[in-house]
Amino acid sequence: MINKIKKTLGLEKLHPEVQFFLDSANLSIAIPGSFLVMLVEFIAFVLTFFYSFSSEQEAFKWLLYHRLLYIILFISATQLFIYALYHKRTGKPFSRVKLDISIFVFIIVLLVFAHFISIDDYIKGEQILVFITIELFVSCLFMIKPYLAIIFIIVPFSTFYYMMATTAGTSSATKVNYPV
Repeated sequence: MINKIKKTLGLEKLHPEVQFFLDSANLSIAIPGSFLVMLVEFIAFVLTFFYSFSSEQEAFKWLLYHRLLYIILFISATQLFIYALYHKRTGKPFSRVKLDISIFVFIIVLLVFAHFISIDDYIKGEQILVFITIELFVSCLFMIKPYLAIIFIIVPFSTFYYMMATTAGTSSATKVNYPV
């Protein structure tokens, strides 16, 4: 029974060939996935130069906050893109640990970005589409062990719910629907 649970959660050590296949797939998907994030963040950053604001103080705070988040996420995506592209193009063997660290940094920065952008939107009464979109992107992009996938779903949703509840409060519908 315990062995079955371990196997289901991905806690067992994989055969080296299977692990290499998964790592190679992650290396391959990292290129278009990180490039897409780089492109979106670059466009979002450029678009901030065309926004208009009612007050100069509001503009400075908003632009500093958002541009900083866009740059941080762009850098995170760039490090993964460069690492993956280098190893794909040269054919040189990649380090599983370095690949995992690069992917982990990218995922964590993506999730933190989603939290900051969406909680700001939520406080203003807007939707949390950035958080939901990035959570789906993270959940579906890389081939990770099931226990990590569970963590990457439960922890961000739980922390985001906590942030919603402590900043602007939650509606009755959110209290019922969100935890489900």
